[in-house]
Amino acid sequence: MKIDKKIPIPGVLDARSIAIKMRHGDSVLLKDHKEGHYFRYYVDICEGFKAVGRAEKKGYRIWKVKA
Repeated sequence: MKIDKKIPIPGVLDARSIAIKMRHGDSVLLKDHKEGHYFRYYVDICEGFKAVGRAEKKGYRIWKVKA
């Protein structure tokens, strides 16, 4: 049996790395509130920042803002 390394888990590491790269005022559009809630967690753990979310016609938008 072969052990694979450095294979990202879909969604989990992507959301975390995007949240870390975002700056104050940047936003992402997600498909629904459920994805928004999931992504908001990663923004909230960034020191000095919080997430603000709003529903839109095309999905759910999350902004990264200073706390």
